[in-house]
Amino acid sequence: MLVTLLSLSTLLVVATARPSAEDAYTAVLRVETIRAFYAAEGAVQVLLLAAAEGDALPIEGEVIPVGTAEATFVVVPSDTGEVIVEGRAGAAQRRISLLIE
Repeated sequence: MLVTLLSLSTLLVVATARPSAEDAYTAVLRVETIRAFYAAEGAVQVLLLAAAEGDALPIEGEVIPVGTAEATFVVVPSDTGEVIVEGRAGAAQRRISLLIE
């Protein structure tokens, strides 16, 4: 009887621990996704500020660190056109595209 009770309690603990591990992974992925988006948004702000002040624009392929994330300038037009900036944090990646006129 005691062995059966211990076996059932072990199964109960294992069954409740598995979903919580999946929830933790999902939470980490959400945080990384937000960080990746903010990194891309920060890079867009850097580019817009440089364009507004007449400074040199970042070059394509340039990577800037943003906290624990990083942002890459994928496409940067010389004057007007589409800008594509990509933010990465851990396994997450977010891309922002905008038109400069």
